[in-house]
Amino acid sequence: MGFSLGCAIDAAIRDAVDTLNTADGWYPAMQANGGIRDGAWVAEATDLVDLSKWPAGTRLILRKERPHPGAQLRFTDADGHRVTGFLTDTPNGVIAGQLAGLELRHRQHAAWRTASAKPRPPG
Repeated sequence: MGFSLGCAIDAAIRDAVDTLNTADGWYPAMQANGGIRDGAWVAEATDLVDLSKWPAGTRLILRKERPHPGAQLRFTDADGHRVTGFLTDTPNGVIAGQLAGLELRHRQHAAWRTASAKPRPPG
């Protein structure tokens, strides 16, 4: 059994984003059809934050993208981009497309889970 779950963007992760921005450590994100997702990038920040409280092999994958028109930036966003992250125990090389493929799988699964929820009656 494996895991892939979203994580909060804290000060340590914001520092990792700054490091990745300085080192040009971002790679283009993928669309579901395998094409490049315009305005979105992914990076691995596993070695830039303390994950010692997580099981061995846990990885931190970050995604940044331009916010939708009219969206307001949050204090956790960096360099004009919305930043999200997730933790996973999926080893490197298991998913086609490496980081971009892994991020796509996480994003698609989250959408699938949300879409499968039963609608709630209005309150």
